[in-house]
Amino acid sequence: MIRNTYVVSHSISWAAQNLVDSHGTEARRLALANAQRMAEEGRMELTTMWELVQGAVGELLGDEPASRPLLN
Repeated sequence: MIRNTYVVSHSISWAAQNLVDSHGTEARRLALANAQRMAEEGRMELTTMWELVQGAVGELLGDEPASRPLLN
């Protein structure tokens, strides 16, 4: 269980860092948009992962939660 938790945490951090590197301050809205898209498709496990990525992006950027997604 601890090993799985580490892998998931590392993957979320990696995804968050890549979003920030690629999209800067819009990274959090992109993560929110992806979470909402997955929820609309009924893919709740991926919704949860994108919500975690969104939180990690916010920690990296030190900003408030995004209230609306950035539409692609």
